[in-house]
Amino acid sequence: MNTNDPIFKVVQDLRNRGFIHTFTIQDNGIYCPELSKEVAPEDLTIVEQHHIDGPEADAANTHEIFGLETQDHVLGIMLDTYAQYNAAEFASIFNKVHKSKPGIA
Repeated sequence: MNTNDPIFKVVQDLRNRGFIHTFTIQDNGIYCPELSKEVAPEDLTIVEQHHIDGPEADAANTHEIFGLETQDHVLGIMLDTYAQYNAAEFASIFNKVHKSKPGIA
């Protein structure tokens, strides 16, 4: 991955600050490969959200990067990439995740 890519920079910053796990949507749920287990969306809280605009020539190509925390204080990252493949399923699952502060959608 290009280290000048804004997504790379945000992910690297989050990892440097302890968000070392990865959360992905898989089989109608959220899965963490490092923990080798499914995590209930209701057990996650968004503690950070970063919006990345696509290049001017491709303004529709925007991304959201979420810093998440489990109930037992495991920190991890989720990208909204899955929403590009199945927006309805992403919304259905991700809407169950707790928002930690006003303004986080």
